Amino acid sequence: MISPIAVAFVTACTALVSSVVAPMITMRMGRAQIRASVISNNRQRWIETLRDLIAAFCAQVTTAAPMRRTLLDANGGILVTDPDILNRLQEIMKTFTMIRLMTNPLEADHQELIMVLTKTMTTLRTAPLDEDLDPSVRQAVEEVVQKSQIILKREWSRVKAGE
Repeated sequence: MISPIAVAFVTACTALVSSVVAPMITMRMGRAQIRASVISNNRQRWIETLRDLIAAFCAQVTTAAPMRRTLLDANGGILVTDPDILNRLQEIMKTFTMIRLMTNPLEADHQELIMVLTKTMTTLRTAPLDEDLDPSVRQAVEEVVQKSQIILKREWSRVKAGE
């Protein structure tokens, strides 16, 4: 037979261990949940910001393509000094740069997106002035959207999973 003192001792030890371990486990789980929540919220904000920047870039290059004949000389130099038009050009560069800064240069699909964006910017700057850029810009915009959708879908899946 087991002594009542031994039973009481084991019961007291179990209560002591659980009163010490339970709060530690709860605290650890709480920290993990907070960390996951913060990461998930930051990722969601990143997705929204990148989506807005991609949309802005597509709109900006689409409207810039027809204007470029009036903006550039044969050597690619800027002819116009209208502040409104120069601000539009600056916004395209700013949007392009912000997208580059938001992407990870080590991820292949991010690299592909940046290559398409760079190709689009290069086309706007270097195509002959008499060339109609609308078809190539439309194609580039479609490619930008497709590459972006892949990235955004993957990241959204991570948000839904709580990563």
